[in-house]
Amino acid sequence: MAYQATYDDLTGLLNCREFNEKLKYSVQKAHKYHTESVLCYLDLDRFKIVNDTAEHLVGDRLSS
Repeated sequence: MAYQATYDDLTGLLNCREFNEKLKYSVQKAHKYHTESVLCYLDLDRFKIVNDTAEHLVGDRLSS
């Protein structure tokens, strides 16, 4: 149940709530220890086109 509460069933990635908690912790830790961190955010524009033309199963496989 703990896994289901923190991870997305479809992608296996952290859910939004858990991601925000881990991000908050990482920022606090970097500030406390005067270290640097990097966050890479990838936004796939027009990904809906993939789902609409090749079906969601293909889109799901590409995004995971």
